[in-house]
Amino acid sequence: QGLSRRVMTVALLFVALLMLLNAVCVAAEYAIISVRRSRMRAAAERGGKLAQALLPVLEQAALKDRYISGCQLGITVTNLGVGMLAEGRIADAV
Repeated sequence: QGLSRRVMTVALLFVALLMLLNAVCVAAEYAIISVRRSRMRAAAERGGKLAQALLPVLEQAALKDRYISGCQLGITVTNLGVGMLAEGRIADAV
């Protein structure tokens, strides 16, 4: 009983962590798609380090595609992990 409860707690912690990572990937993808290049250029000119790092990604289609693909991969992997850990628990509850 005690070991089963610990396993369940660890699984729930992993699910929460995977959901947080999923949210980060979704936010990163949405941010790169919705940001205005002009605002990013202005921020880079003001010395913003993050803007300076992201500006090449926005201006080169191949880099932007790679960035979005990485975000999509992160979303997919985290969703698979959540499904793997939570499916059995949810099926039992239903």
